[in-house]
Amino acid sequence: MAVSSVLRGRKYGSALFSESARIAQQTSKIGRLIFELDSDREDAADIIQRQQRLKFYNRLGCKRVEGLQYILLLETTEKPPLMDLLVYQLSNDNFG
Repeated sequence: MAVSSVLRGRKYGSALFSESARIAQQTSKIGRLIFELDSDREDAADIIQRQQRLKFYNRLGCKRVEGLQYILLLETTEKPPLMDLLVYQLSNDNFG
């Protein structure tokens, strides 16, 4: 998911995320959403945007999976980006 940079800060991203989570909870039996995000733990030209993105998801209740070294495997000659996995709890079910 993404929101155009000209529309950021107007609650569109929060509404998009909340509605996506609501639909996922209503239409499936899953209890959590797991998604990947460009990590803010490495030097990058877009480090400020990565930090802002992580803060955005944290405000929504998402938690980073700590201690995980995850690299997005792409067919490229460049160094693959370091990624973070985030988890969002949809329900109060205890999945252990």
